[in-house]
Amino acid sequence: MASIVREVVVEAGAAGCWDAVRDFASLHERLAPGFITGVQMVSPRERDITFFSGAVAREYLVGIDDDR
Repeated sequence: MASIVREVVVEAGAAGCWDAVRDFASLHERLAPGFITGVQMVSPRERDITFFSGAVAREYLVGIDDDR
């Protein structure tokens, strides 16, 4: 399975940002509205996301490491 890691500077508080990132079912509402047009939860750790182009991708939540 491939992984992508990207660092981005965000002008917002850390607590609010991490809250949005942890909200796995609300990607299309909280992190990428317009770019991601829909999220269908397949299971608590698996989602199908629909992009503005109509393309669909399945993502798996591998883990959350609060210490890092």
